Amino acid sequence: MKKLPGDPTFKRNLIKLAIPIIATEVINALLMTFNTLLGSFSPIATNVVGPVTRIYFVYFGILLAFIFVGNLFISQHYGRGHLEKVEKDYYLVQKLVLILSIIFIVLSMTISRQLVSLFLAKSSVPGQADEIMVQYSSRYLRLFSISFIFTGMSLSNYGLMKNIRLEKYALFNTLGTIVLYVVLDLIFLRSGVFVSENDLILGGALAMIIARIVECISSFIILGLKANHYFNFSLKKFISFDNGLFKEFSKFGAPVLVAKIGFATGSAMTAILLAKLSSPVLTEANSLMCSMRDMVTCITDGFAAAIGIVIGRELGANRTSKAKYHGQLIMKYLNVVAAITIGVFMITFGINCGMSYAQGTFNSMLFKDMLILYIVNAVVFYPQAYNTAFANGFFNAGGDTIYEMFADVLGFWGITIPLVLIIGYTTNWTAALAIVVISQCQEAFKVLPNAFRYKQGKWIKNITNTQGIVFKE
Repeated sequence: MKKLPGDPTFKRNLIKLAIPIIATEVINALLMTFNTLLGSFSPIATNVVGPVTRIYFVYFGILLAFIFVGNLFISQHYGRGHLEKVEKDYYLVQKLVLILSIIFIVLSMTISRQLVSLFLAKSSVPGQADEIMVQYSSRYLRLFSISFIFTGMSLSNYGLMKNIRLEKYALFNTLGTIVLYVVLDLIFLRSGVFVSENDLILGGALAMIIARIVECISSFIILGLKANHYFNFSLKKFISFDNGLFKEFSKFGAPVLVAKIGFATGSAMTAILLAKLSSPVLTEANSLMCSMRDMVTCITDGFAAAIGIVIGRELGANRTSKAKYHGQLIMKYLNVVAAITIGVFMITFGINCGMSYAQGTFNSMLFKDMLILYIVNAVVFYPQAYNTAFANGFFNAGGDTIYEMFADVLGFWGITIPLVLIIGYTTNWTAALAIVVISQCQEAFKVLPNAFRYKQGKWIKNITNTQGIVFKE
């Protein structure tokens, strides 16, 4: 194979873009990790927070579909110099995010008991009636869901910032949000302001709502101050509807939406089946592992987002040969990204063991289950680094969303879910552990087809159709 010449400038620019994006993703994940750790205050709180977190990730998965497609259009239009279209892209994404958030808030307010009941393990807390768990968890969901609308609009703003070279402001704002949340957590939960189980639920939800409101307001302020040379905020523009843009957005966005819904519902089904089959020890081990895995996954997600932005700009500016060349360089960096991700993930194993020991819940069975889960997920991180770069980076940058839809939906529903359901008929500890393991192995099923698609180069497409100013890198 011919050795590629180096490009220090591109490498430096990619790292400069990727680090703030990765840090922003990690900090956002930390918010939900701290939310999960609310359970350390009592056994009831542990089981109350879990179902709400799973419902949030269904919402979050669909939310990302809108933001990913928004990034596709914004990065290419920005690279092409179509600033007026960047503005329209942003407003369209915000409208869709607002509608999605309202739908989830309404569902959480009206059928909260039914939703949390799906994810609650029966008799998961000895001596406590299942009805109490449903009551507390549904109350927490109703309160927590209020934060959805502010979370969605903030993440939409961050998507714009990352594409127009304001990624460091997104990082600072996210960092400020988690600091505020921790401070509110200390005030509400550790100062004695809230004491009873019901008060803990209220305090945890209230801390998240306040932090997200402040985050949303500050993100709009940043855009108003730093992005006013790109466009001006206007309620009239927000309300207006561009039918042509919506059709183009739907063309590329519908497959991404289907893929994200398929992935989110598949993950939810796996979680529901696990809740009905697993022991409390395995449930706790999986919960602790997932909280850290979701946070560490932000390394590959953030790197893929940076890939999508830099490649999207080049495709939008008709620099297709340069996009292909830089894609080849990026493939060389993915081994390093995967190694870093695996290393950080295994470090969190010690953190989780220490947390369990400090809470008095650590035992040999928990250690065994957690070690198996960690080893399997660590191995899976290697193909996941490539799959994330392919799907969220290259394919998304070029609008190759239909292939992405088939790869995600077939990989999960065509292989993973059938295997999980077959094993689910054997209701014992081994079956429950196998469900957790298999649900994480879908990345291995997709990496070869994704690599073949990348090699074909069918993702190298410019979706902008008119002439504009081409920005220099």
